[in-house]
Amino acid sequence: MLRSRPRPMRALPLALAAIFSLVACGGDSEEEGDEWRMNIGWAPGDVKTEAAIEFARELEELSNGDISILEYPGSTLMPSEDAAQELSSGTLAIMADSAGFFEGVAPFTRVLSVPFREHDNPANLIQQGTRAREILDEALAESNLKLVAAWESGPIGVVSTEPLETVEDLDGQPLRAGSVVAGDCLKEAGASIVVLSGSEAVDAMRRGIIVGSTIDQVGVQSRGYDDFADYFVKWEVQPNPSTIMMNLDEFEALSPELQEAVMDAGAAVSERAVTAVAEADEAGQAELESAGMTMADVDPEERLKLSAMCDDIVADSLAEIGSPDAVEEFLAEIEQ
Repeated sequence: MLRSRPRPMRALPLALAAIFSLVACGGDSEEEGDEWRMNIGWAPGDVKTEAAIEFARELEELSNGDISILEYPGSTLMPSEDAAQELSSGTLAIMADSAGFFEGVAPFTRVLSVPFREHDNPANLIQQGTRAREILDEALAESNLKLVAAWESGPIGVVSTEPLETVEDLDGQPLRAGSVVAGDCLKEAGASIVVLSGSEAVDAMRRGIIVGSTIDQVGVQSRGYDDFADYFVKWEVQPNPSTIMMNLDEFEALSPELQEAVMDAGAAVSERAVTAVAEADEAGQAELESAGMTMADVDPEERLKLSAMCDDIVADSLAEIGSPDAVEEFLAEIEQ
């Protein structure tokens, strides 16, 4: 039975725009006159959504109004998986979402969120001008995609109604995982994986269909888990790169000046988002703890145990990408 707790205050989502403002101070193509629709996969009020909106505003300013963007937070334009398909085909110009949603059209993006691998977050190592970025750009071009911005949004943990702090705790529990590979790893620990979208998982956990779901800490609040869930366990299941992607043909059709404006806006927002996410995580943890949620770290030995269980799964997943030389070079670059 769930423990009864007072409904938490929603201070953080209201403060995210202020955080960003403070940080900023230091078929046929859909396009008509360079007005783009941007599908944003994260919920309204999420710090990642605020980053995407900040990018849109900055690009409009840098392009002197030649490019304007209509934002659709919470995938209100279309589901994330559909948006990735539309982006690759060219019927959508731009979208902002977690890197994992591009795996269906660009399998190489799987290298950005490899579960239980020990390295610095790849989103912070693929900024413009790095060799890792060059490798990634070449792979994305094969799927007609252009990476505009990337930043780390806090490692993926598990929000739950029961304590899930050890491998043994995971055994037999119905969970939702944000990626197929992460789900396969959790299955090795005995978990039962239920396939759900991020929004569906909230209602499923509220109704007791699942016990937990992988998510980042900010998402616990923006998705509304803090109304009823009791635990957030920092398993660091996998990195959590947030991205802004464009259709490559659409990007290349821009003038050199507008291409530069797009990339400059992406670089600026990528840098600011790192600070904004850190501030949101710190504020969010304090709010969640004060509301009665248990915020638990995982014993390193437990994480290593789960990591060892999924070594073969991760290896098979990387092999499925193809281009083994490119995969090996990319991973070598981010693990230096």
